[in-house]
Amino acid sequence: MKLLTVKVFDNSIEAHLWKAKLESEGVLCFLFDENVVSTHPLYANALGGIKLKIREQDIEQAKQIFLEAGDEVVRICPDCLSVEIHPYQPVGKWKHLWLAIWGAFSGRQYQQCQECKKIFF
Repeated sequence: MKLLTVKVFDNSIEAHLWKAKLESEGVLCFLFDENVVSTHPLYANALGGIKLKIREQDIEQAKQIFLEAGDEVVRICPDCLSVEIHPYQPVGKWKHLWLAIWGAFSGRQYQQCQECKKIFF
């Protein structure tokens, strides 16, 4: 069974609310890294936050639930169609500076697919 990350949270309350919503609609889901982030909040950035994961076969149903709730649609990689998308963390000070300036003016943040490593908006 392949699990896909559909949403990432910085606090466990919001994570549990979404988990309960999905489970009430019949979607089997799990929270990863919740205990570490809850007990050591400073580790949240290093771990990438609390991850809500669902089974691959439930992705369409989960997208529909997010749409009905008025939340953002689950991000999908344009190349490999993976939902394992996280904010891009550039390596090197010049790349970081450039992306920070670009993001400030455009209001957009780069994303990176964890499967194929593609970087996109």
